Amino acid sequence: MATVTTPIPAAVKKDVLALLQQALDKLHPYTVTLTDAEQKSLASGAMGRESVPFVQEATKLLANYPQVLRRTITDEMIAEYPTWATTFADADELLTKTQALAALLGTVRLASGAQAMDLARDAYKDGQLDKGKTPGVAEIDTMSKRFPTGPKTKTDTKK
Repeated sequence: MATVTTPIPAAVKKDVLALLQQALDKLHPYTVTLTDAEQKSLASGAMGRESVPFVQEATKLLANYPQVLRRTITDEMIAEYPTWATTFADADELLTKTQALAALLGTVRLASGAQAMDLARDAYKDGQLDKGKTPGVAEIDTMSKRFPTGPKTKTDTKK
């Protein structure tokens, strides 16, 4: 198992949280509010990274050959199209970096959480085995709320 060697320094955490808040504040004006139904409806036909070449070719078609387009495609839509494509590219680039950050933090969280829980389970089990012989150990009853039926160890075979 991966070993977590050090906590994230408080100064680093503070700086990153400030930068993330700045990013949220800067991007807030671009928020698009969609209902659940709208999200589901849009998701089925939405653009993904693999669609970028298709959209780039459509940009050429819209710009150079408007005469072949159906009448429901208006001049306003054609004029707005590059903005939509650019906005997607911008959001995609930012999302890719955000996902990399989330993956990094997810791995750190997983590894450190697994280590902490493994030791917590062992300590809890040892506290139970003490059976009140050591003053104060029996009073640590909040741990039982996390495991109402007892901790599961790697050797438990009950299902």
